[in-house]
Amino acid sequence: MQPKNKLRQHFQDLRRHLSQNQQVAAAADVLVQLIDSGLLEHQQFACYLAQDNELNMAPIINYLWKKDKVVTIPVITHGYENNLLVFKKYMTKTQLVLNQYQIFEPENTEIVALHHLDVIFVPLVAFDRRGVRLGMGGGFYDRTFSNIRGKNRDEKPLLVGVGHACQEAKQLICDQWDVKLDVVVTDQGFVGDYELFSV
Repeated sequence: MQPKNKLRQHFQDLRRHLSQNQQVAAAADVLVQLIDSGLLEHQQFACYLAQDNELNMAPIINYLWKKDKVVTIPVITHGYENNLLVFKKYMTKTQLVLNQYQIFEPENTEIVALHHLDVIFVPLVAFDRRGVRLGMGGGFYDRTFSNIRGKNRDEKPLLVGVGHACQEAKQLICDQWDVKLDVVVTDQGFVGDYELFSV
């Protein structure tokens, strides 16, 4: 297997070469997959604000808002619990600020505890059919989810990777600190059994 940095560059390049039309179509297709699956019938969600050609979550977020669901966005913590994520409520009029990585985060909104969330949509650079995720290399999601590692698959929160079908790898390196995804959704369908997590 190739080192993570080479794989990361390869899959980032694949993602960046998608046209705007392909990006828009993929985001719409993922929303349809999620609606049909019933996963959006849950109540409290963590989403992300896409960057660098990550699959755009805006259609999903707008759908959840219309259904009066709770939507949160990850925020990087500082101080005592440095380099972890907390999840702050994100509403239509929430003010956003740029963090040190030039990623928008909600400002002055309520934090929702991790164990209160039903579904966490996780961005990724690549994934494989075992649920192994390759991220941007910061380790924020793995550190944050480390305290739920080993829980039964029917316990929340459900970790749902979101990406383009072209981001699927044959097999990724899985380090001991990597937290596997429960399921991945792409524009071409699910990788994993989402029916295990029906409402």
